[in-house]
Amino acid sequence: MKALYVLFVLLFSACATISIPEEGSVSSFDALQFLEKGEAVIVDTRAEYEKGAGVPRGALAHQFGPDDFLSRPASEKEKAEFVKEISKLNASGKKILLLCQYGVRSESARQTLARAGIQAFSIAGGWLGRDGQAGLKDWMD
Repeated sequence: MKALYVLFVLLFSACATISIPEEGSVSSFDALQFLEKGEAVIVDTRAEYEKGAGVPRGALAHQFGPDDFLSRPASEKEKAEFVKEISKLNASGKKILLLCQYGVRSESARQTLARAGIQAFSIAGGWLGRDGQAGLKDWMD
């Protein structure tokens, strides 16, 4: 029985660890863990009209690209402005978590920051989730 208990604890501990995939995204569950521990800041990259679906507490708003991101990607000027704003957060020592509606805009923002030498992580599935993946909204009260 004791061996079974030890095995359970080891398996649970392994499942409870937070990992950061090399591609630069984190699950919404891992993002929430980082936020609860005070290890991260969340940057909401969505347009104002998208925020009608809800906004996470404490999120900093820094829109990436145009309102209709799917019809036109961010211009070089918009990218430069975004990098300038986020570089101010980079000095905080916290992980920068990027959020959008489904994870598309935030991944583009993450790639832009990576090219500028700023490490950030896109929240996979975004606020609402996609492709059967839970969104951050599903984990927040």
